[in-house]
Parts: sequence; C-alpha cells; structure tokens
Amino acid sequence: MAPMQNDDVVASGAVSRYPYPKQVWSPAGGWWAQPKTWKSNTAIAALGMIVTLGAVWSVSAEKEKRYQQPKRWIPSMLASILYLLF
Repeated sequence: MAPMQNDDVVASGAVSRYPYPKQVWSPAGGWWAQPKTWKSNTAIAALGMIVTLGAVWSVSAEKEKRYQQPKRWIPSMLASILYLLF
C-alpha cells in the first residue's frame, strides 16, 4: 500500500476552512464552533450535572427501603439512612 498523499488527506475530510452560509443557525454552534467562553460554559454544565446527581442521590437514599437485609455489604448502604443509624 502506498503512503498517503496530501490529496488523500483532503479527500478524507481534513479540509481547510471554507466560506459557509452565515444565515444558517445551529444549536451545536455551527461550523468550527469554538466559543470564547467554552471553559465557563463547561464549568456551569458540570456544576448543573453535579447538583442534579446529588439531588437524585439524596431522594433515592431517603426513599430506600429494604424488606430483607442484604447478605453482604453493598455500596448503597453508605448513603442509606437505615444503615447509617446502626
């Protein structure tokens, strides 16, 4: 097999930037999106996910009921109020 030529790379999608229609809006950011505030956007999204996960975890721990004791230790026992008291 012959080594890849520069023309092969361009044909496979690695193209330089080209003019694109400015009137087209995309929720993903459009062509070559690299917003200036990507770090703060990522931090805000991560914080939102952590808060949501914490709320779901808390509600789950409050509502957990076991009608039969586990035969071995399981990770959810760390968050359950039933097992923190004993």
